[in-house]
Amino acid sequence: MDASLLSLVDPLVAPAYARVVKRRLAERLREPAGTVFVPGHGAPGGREIVEAQLTWFETAEEGVRRASSKGVSLEQVEERLRERFPGFLLEGVLRTAVRVLGTPR
Repeated sequence: MDASLLSLVDPLVAPAYARVVKRRLAERLREPAGTVFVPGHGAPGGREIVEAQLTWFETAEEGVRRASSKGVSLEQVEERLRERFPGFLLEGVLRTAVRVLGTPR
């Protein structure tokens, strides 16, 4: 495989590893300019793919934290994520991912 072509593990395939995958995605941002990333779903692209995944995780984690402190349900967090990230792939595991992100560390 060409060193400039990296495959990304879709972070929602194995939500139990969400935090580890988030850290690994952050590490991917150190790849050289021009690196092509291949997500588990969707078209290959540049670092914007990794940045979008990290933004999703950060938004989801913050939403879960706020939910627990303000009495907002995880279902409401899910709905807010759907609104903020329309068309985000792997809708079927969104509920599990939100719950995993809400698990105490």
